[in-house]
Amino acid sequence: MISFRNHRKTNIDFDPGLTIIWGENGSGKTSILEAIHSLSYGKSFRTNNKKDLIKKGSDFFFIKGSFKNTENFNNTVSLSQDIKGNKKIQIDNKVIKKRKDLFGLNNVVVFSPEEEGITKGTSLSRRNYFDKIFSICSYDYLNSLLSYNKTIKQRNSVLKNNNSLFEKEKELEIWDKPFCFNGLSLWQKREMFMNSFIDLFLKTVADFDKNLLLNVKYDLKIKTNKDFLKKTSNSTKIIAISKNHSRESVLEAINAGVHIFGENRVQEAQHKFKLLNEKNHLRSVIVENPGSDYINRKLIVKPSAVSTIENTITFANHGFVSGDTIEYNFAAGGSIISGLSTSSQYKVVKIDNNSFRLTSTLNND
Repeated sequence: MISFRNHRKTNIDFDPGLTIIWGENGSGKTSILEAIHSLSYGKSFRTNNKKDLIKKGSDFFFIKGSFKNTENFNNTVSLSQDIKGNKKIQIDNKVIKKRKDLFGLNNVVVFSPEEEGITKGTSLSRRNYFDKIFSICSYDYLNSLLSYNKTIKQRNSVLKNNNSLFEKEKELEIWDKPFCFNGLSLWQKREMFMNSFIDLFLKTVADFDKNLLLNVKYDLKIKTNKDFLKKTSNSTKIIAISKNHSRESVLEAINAGVHIFGENRVQEAQHKFKLLNEKNHLRSVIVENPGSDYINRKLIVKPSAVSTIENTITFANHGFVSGDTIEYNFAAGGSIISGLSTSSQYKVVKIDNNSFRLTSTLNND
């Protein structure tokens, strides 16, 4: 690891079997696991912004790992990125263009606070988790997932254009066929893999406790493209084709995740901070103009504004003062900020008008 997180230059040789990494807080223990995950999947499990991985004062990071399984299959993976965002992934010194080429090569499983959404989060969080697992097991599933998400993206772009409501409806109809085909194909594959997982899960439970009776069923009632379109049609035309809503309110609803296409919420991964302590009056505040002196105000921050290295959150004219009490949450499909919890309250430590830090309400500092 070179200039990765707080590692200037670190080389580690792991022995077979169990490895325990011990060290002081902030010494870089989790960063080692993060590097292994990044080499396995091409991305961190802690942040979507690779610039956060670059050590402060450096222009790039570089990590490289040699993997060997029980069948003596060997491969070497390297990953690098500079401050401008230029990245390169290599497998055995051969550059790969798509991250999906890493899937299934060196599989790892991470248990961390960032993964708590699997059990405590929304159904979308769990679906994303299984999509990731199934994509690792099957390139066919991965390609179906990518095709489906691409169709969703195209349909969403229709809602954001400047065409009339009538034209929007016509454009949506054009995408109905690929939407149904890709969606049904994905859902059918998901049903197959989910039932395989359930069989394995029930067997594992029985091995631990034969007296524990557990029944899990996953049944896909949609069998045809017509069924799929009928199932999703009601949720694909809300708000965007209503004459009672302006284009601005449509875009706001889309970005807030109100508009739903079948299984996918239309929104970027965003982090939300909600002010708890009372002030003058209640008012909703949009991202472009957060204002000040409100209660229950929501501040929506994109991942690029969160620095886990500096422990700062950047938002122009955020309006917080030191001592404000807030709650933290993140949008469905996003990743939780390392060290934060959606079930806790935090105090604001104001750095300036455009940035702040958070500290636990249990912390007296």
